[in-house]
Amino acid sequence: MASPDGELHNEPSQPQNMSAGSYLSTRLSTLKPPMTKAPNPIKLVRLLNLQQWLFFLVAFFAWSWDAFDFFTVSLTIEQLAEDFDKAPSQITWGITLVLSKFFISMG
Repeated sequence: MASPDGELHNEPSQPQNMSAGSYLSTRLSTLKPPMTKAPNPIKLVRLLNLQQWLFFLVAFFAWSWDAFDFFTVSLTIEQLAEDFDKAPSQITWGITLVLSKFFISMG
């Protein structure tokens, strides 16, 4: 709110007395996405310039290489267990922890 000298001052907003039912009735209606027609993805892809295509390709190749690397680790569990003097169950437990941490961060 502006004061007589023209400066803006933030005043704490007063809490509204709203019941849980009235809040939910207004909240649920705002969660419904608008039913607008989705744009054609082919047209959107054509809008990319060369730099955007190169960024996309680098990211795709990096993602693919990471997937390949992780897959090769899962294929060599026995060798890894032998090299690190651990049980294979400990190696697979480590893989599980890495995957769960990855999916938590994506959540």
